[in-house]
Amino acid sequence: MLGQILIILGLLSSIISLTMYYFTYKDYENTFKFARIFYHAQFIFILLASAFLLRTILIHDFTNSYVYEYSSTSLSTGLLLSSFFAGQQGSFLLWLLFSSLIGFLIKNKLGNDEKYESSVMMFYILG
Repeated sequence: MLGQILIILGLLSSIISLTMYYFTYKDYENTFKFARIFYHAQFIFILLASAFLLRTILIHDFTNSYVYEYSSTSLSTGLLLSSFFAGQQGSFLLWLLFSSLIGFLIKNKLGNDEKYESSVMMFYILG
């Protein structure tokens, strides 16, 4: 339940960030700062959702259906960690985590050029 809430909050933050980057690209005032804040929020929500799933796997919380289906108490630590991406939902979460991390690195590499960053990040978030 908590993981789903974090993913939904990440989705909402991503949509708001995309909208703010669009407004920055169209020369609206004071939207660049909000676009960055909401992208940071999106990254943090996805990171927390991933950490929550990994925690539930490591403590063998079998009340979570994903942990019940893809992990076991007899697995070694390496296989237990790999059960994070054993199912479709975990694989999508892993790709989402990696893509948001790459977006975070791209955003920081672009500097403070509002027009350039907004055009790049707008299409990156859409992807």
